[in-house]
Amino acid sequence: MDGKAHDHGMLGEGRAGLSPADRAALDEILSGGWAPASNERGARMADLLGLLGGTPWADAGDRGTLIDVTMARVLRAGVVDGERAIEAALVPDDQEALDAWVLGGYDLSRAPGSLRGRLEAHQALMQALTAVPPSNERAVLVDRTVARVDAWRRNEGRRLPIEPVPAYRRIRWRELATVAAMVMVGTSVVWPMVSAVRHAAQRTACLGHFNTVASAMGAYAGDWRGSMPVAVTEMAGLPWWAVQPGKPVANSANLFTLPRTGYAKLQDLACGGNSTACRKKETPPNAWDWGSLDEVSYSYQIMFTSDRPGWEGEGGKAGRMAVLTDRSPVVLRAVRGEWVYPLENSPNHAGRGQNILFTDGSAGWYDRPVVGQDNIWLPAFIEAAIRRALESDEWVREQPLRGIELPQGHDVFVGP
Repeated sequence: MDGKAHDHGMLGEGRAGLSPADRAALDEILSGGWAPASNERGARMADLLGLLGGTPWADAGDRGTLIDVTMARVLRAGVVDGERAIEAALVPDDQEALDAWVLGGYDLSRAPGSLRGRLEAHQALMQALTAVPPSNERAVLVDRTVARVDAWRRNEGRRLPIEPVPAYRRIRWRELATVAAMVMVGTSVVWPMVSAVRHAAQRTACLGHFNTVASAMGAYAGDWRGSMPVAVTEMAGLPWWAVQPGKPVANSANLFTLPRTGYAKLQDLACGGNSTACRKKETPPNAWDWGSLDEVSYSYQIMFTSDRPGWEGEGGKAGRMAVLTDRSPVVLRAVRGEWVYPLENSPNHAGRGQNILFTDGSAGWYDRPVVGQDNIWLPAFIEAAIRRALESDEWVREQPLRGIELPQGHDVFVGP
């Protein structure tokens, strides 16, 4: 303070500090309640502090001028080289802590524990700002400051363009492709499960239909001396797949006897896996068969023979025979003139298998169209031809069915 080097003590290498005389003068000012010092050193110290605008004896007019100059410098500092400077902002952690403190009603106990350290620093800073007791002069200063800030905001609001709030970040094509891949993988995993559950439900419902048909056949057999449902026993010169609703011509007319005579309903003979099945609750009057081959959901043991099976009912095991199954894929291919595949499963259940009903009233699921050694889709002589071809190690494609083939003996051969 006195311009002499020996009066400036050193607090450490590279760190200058007040000399003992200056510290004594500053202590005198502070202990005297900021009163002017009695000696020259103290007066000079008081004048220096007065330049900071913090001394209580500063003139009110000078203080107003100082405020105006300060605000002008603040506004000027907001522009660098003719462009808006980047506004200062809290770091994300401090901003999160401050938001949590405000939302919690300025109560530290309601804030997350991970933010407690930063919140304590915020609270200490706020307490430092509000520690000075208010005075009239301070209230005037606050009012003027707020008024200046409001005026500046109004002026800036007229000049600044309003722009949409930018998104936090843009989605890149790589991220979009990743999400799409995850969706595809999830679908490839979930969809087969959903499909399997749906087919299992259809298979269970279809098996329920077979049990209903078994009860209807039992009732029919009780009224007709153990006979299976029959409407026509002789071919009229047409193939047994020639479904005609007004005439009992096709083999399906024999199965249609159950809904026609009231032993069952058409919806009991409609599989959920056949999208073209007839699901009417009431049987059309004067109808002897389904409207077309596509409406038929189940294939029935062909009855155009004297070796027709009889209904044994529960407990009958001696002549147990398959008599009803999901519709035959071999017949559907033969009608279109296509080559047949003997081991192909019914289309009712997406080729997974078929339900089969037996003369003893039992029904079950089979994943191959074979009961014992009997292929239920083919008559015995075609089965024998296939076996001969396999035994001779030669591949022979048999001629498609013509609709005139008949079962022989205890041969399971269903249609349509």
